[in-house]
Amino acid sequence: MADTYALLAGQIGLETAEQLVGLLQNSVNTDCKCIHLAIHSSGGSVPIALALANILQSLPCEIVTYNMGNVDSAAVIVFAAGTTRICARDAVFHTHPISKELTGPQTADMLLSAAREIHADTERVANYLSRQTTKTSPAEWKSLMSGANTISACLAVKMGLADRIGEHRRSNTSELALESVPKIITSNMNRSVEPPVFKE
Repeated sequence: MADTYALLAGQIGLETAEQLVGLLQNSVNTDCKCIHLAIHSSGGSVPIALALANILQSLPCEIVTYNMGNVDSAAVIVFAAGTTRICARDAVFHTHPISKELTGPQTADMLLSAAREIHADTERVANYLSRQTTKTSPAEWKSLMSGANTISACLAVKMGLADRIGEHRRSNTSELALESVPKIITSNMNRSVEPPVFKE
């Protein structure tokens, strides 16, 4: 049973989700014992990120997530789904208020409906992140999401968002050779990528 390695980069959207779910399904079908998911993402769709997190948590294997540099906005949701969560020493997380893109003329009722959806998504995300981190309450997460905030690697560990800080290094072992690694999962690229290897 081999491990699976992938990098989630770019915006989290439908295309990205379909690629990642396809990789996860293939990994489970081949009795993968551990999925290593490195993340460097500016965020994206909150509902899709929550769905991906639920899928990751439902898998019958260990999930190790890595913050390779920046894990922002909705990408924090996916990162928090890991059974083990590691971030690079200089990595950061960014939070901000949830927003909703509207197109065309909007009535008062439509705007109120959008506001209710934003409020509901904020509650869902805050409750989910609190369950995953255990050290940070929903109210504290809502406060972090009420404005633009940066969470350092050290603070992430204190909050329970990350389990530990690791230093990335390149692997020289044959079993982690570049050609053996699955395709990168990203919204704008399609190439192989070396798996993250962290040294304590």
